[in-house]
Amino acid sequence: MKLKFKNQEGIALLLAVIIISAAALMIATTVLVSSLDKSKASLHNEKTTEIFNGTDGCVEEALIALNNDPGYTGENLTIENVSCTITVSGTGDDRTINVVSTQDTIYSREVEVEVDMSGDFEITSWREIIN
Repeated sequence: MKLKFKNQEGIALLLAVIIISAAALMIATTVLVSSLDKSKASLHNEKTTEIFNGTDGCVEEALIALNNDPGYTGENLTIENVSCTITVSGTGDDRTINVVSTQDTIYSREVEVEVDMSGDFEITSWREIIN
């Protein structure tokens, strides 16, 4: 049995509309996924910059505190949503400042700075600790 439609042009138009709609939906989905990926990358870059700057700020605070008070042993600080744990070790003129910082429990950074306090207050080493 053969089906016969009275308005074959209408069926062709309906089929064309369905195909065009499907293509438009695929393009819109691709654009949305791409936009979400770019947003995630942008947020990651922002958080990475914040943890980097926050850690450096904590190191600078520790250097100032140690320069003002040779008995300084460290503290916990928060600089712009970055939490830092500062520890100072060593005796005499050679000290080591260790800063461990975290942000949002996802991003972290650790820096170790060696300082020579004999004569001029001098940073002798600054290195990133990779875990």
